[in-house]
Amino acid sequence: MPAAGVERDKIQRFMSETETLAPDRRLGELEGASFEATLAARERAERSERLSRIALARDEADLPADVPSAFSRRDRPELESRLRELTHFHDAVVRSRSWHLLQQVRRLFGRAW
Repeated sequence: MPAAGVERDKIQRFMSETETLAPDRRLGELEGASFEATLAARERAERSERLSRIALARDEADLPADVPSAFSRRDRPELESRLRELTHFHDAVVRSRSWHLLQQVRRLFGRAW
């Protein structure tokens, strides 16, 4: 029976350690939650400031390199022309018999657009 006494001592020691660690664990959880909330607030403020700078075009360094900051006036007619071409192409495809046939076949499977 001495083994039972040793096991009981281990259990009691574990329980007392758990009881003394519970407040520390709770304190750590609260500190972590506070740090996370502070960090999230700081990130929101930085994101808001950055987006406002981009929106007001004060800081073009924040824009990706592959996105031009503004199209020149010379490019606008070309872009509008390209947009019209693409719109006409889309309309032609949607009105075509092959498109309608494809949609009828897709409806059989419940996948029509």
